[in-house]
Amino acid sequence: MEENKNKRVLQLEIGDNVKKITITGEDKDQKVVMKQELNEDDMEQATGGVHKPIYAVKCPTKRK
Repeated sequence: MEENKNKRVLQLEIGDNVKKITITGEDKDQKVVMKQELNEDDMEQATGGVHKPIYAVKCPTKRK
């Protein structure tokens, strides 16, 4: 099966009181094609330790 390398960028605004995020991507048949969990340490690393309320996640996409 050939993997499509095209990506989309998703930006989320979160408050400082958010401690964990789970992102699940499903295809047209509602089959889970990606899952990413971010805990407080992951969010700190993603924002460089700066409390910005924006986090970008690259999600795999199947485009036709």
